[in-house]
Amino acid sequence: MATKERGVKRWYWEHIATDLQKARHELRVSDSDYARDIAEAKKSKNYKRARELDEEWGQDVDGARATVDRLTSRYWVNRTRKYHIPEPDYGKSPYWDQNNFFGGYNLTVAGIDWIQNRLYEKGKKRWEFWLAFTPGITALTGLIGTIIGLAAILKK
Repeated sequence: MATKERGVKRWYWEHIATDLQKARHELRVSDSDYARDIAEAKKSKNYKRARELDEEWGQDVDGARATVDRLTSRYWVNRTRKYHIPEPDYGKSPYWDQNNFFGGYNLTVAGIDWIQNRLYEKGKKRWEFWLAFTPGITALTGLIGTIIGLAAILKK
């Protein structure tokens, strides 16, 4: 059973997982590996090795974090295009941050929040549009029920 389960997981990661999911997974694995190694070095009282590992961790993980940030930005920009929402002004300070690893810009938390608020507003407007028909549909259903009831009484 374990072999089958591993095969399903491998198939998922090879065929279904997005680049963003893969990058986040690699970052989590790398973080947990370094954290474990640092904890072992501290446990054996090898503080010099722990500091070296901590510095190495910072350098190794920079590229993975930059990849996650870049792919996250791409995801949210694609959402704006899918739902026809204007993007925040590219390169402007509160919404975009310079990506030192790849060049270009990444969305900041404020930029992602800005996009999420626009998506929420658009969904809310769409929902309110359909809710406007609810009283009419309710009245129509009641009228149809009344007509059917009268027809049943008059038929007897």
